[in-house]
Amino acid sequence: GMKSIDEARNVLEEAALMTTETVRAFYGIVAAGPDVDTPPWLFILARHIDAWDKASQAYMMAVHQHARPVLNDMERLSASK
Repeated sequence: GMKSIDEARNVLEEAALMTTETVRAFYGIVAAGPDVDTPPWLFILARHIDAWDKASQAYMMAVHQHARPVLNDMERLSASK
């Protein structure tokens, strides 16, 4: 039940963090240059990654708030039999 969901969530969180931090690093390097405009592809990629990160965080929070209590209750019920 929740053990496999938690393990998958940890992998997802790590992948999201690596991806968002990589894009932010590239974005920061380009933006730090003197009078350098951010390439359009990097601007768009940063926006997509930000949207993906927010969506995955919302999904994980929904699982935590709604699925976890139900699965924990089901696990307790099946263990008590």
